[in-house]
Amino acid sequence: MCDITIAADHAVLFDLHYDIGSVPADGIHTAFQELLGTKRAAYALLTGEAIDARKALEYGLVNEVVPGGELIDRGFAIADHIMSQPRTIRRLSTQIVRRPWKRRIADDLDGGFGIQMFGHVASGHAVHGGEHVRSTVDYVREGRKNNFDRPGTADSE
Repeated sequence: MCDITIAADHAVLFDLHYDIGSVPADGIHTAFQELLGTKRAAYALLTGEAIDARKALEYGLVNEVVPGGELIDRGFAIADHIMSQPRTIRRLSTQIVRRPWKRRIADDLDGGFGIQMFGHVASGHAVHGGEHVRSTVDYVREGRKNNFDRPGTADSE
């Protein structure tokens, strides 16, 4: 939900809520739906699709992709440009830029949290939360990009 997002060329984005037995409704659904659109967001949230930096740029998840070693310098260059305007202009401009996010959060986030918590209670995650956290950590440590194989994808090769 950042105003500007820069990704390192080796970055991979994915959401693992669904694959670990959780409802993706704590805000990730809001970000994905806003940035990816309904269909792409549904696919990413339900499959754990791994989105590399180039595809993230194509999809509109990020604004730029730069080599990892240039990431911080590029961030500072953009920040310097933003800071070149008076505070009032910066403040009013960011209010305009952030309006769609604020609207979406106000309209959707509370219901999302409620749905996610109901899913935890209904599935027993609220009682067995420790195992849920361990499975999440294992998922990331193993470098799994999604929970299924498709012919011709990196996971199946």
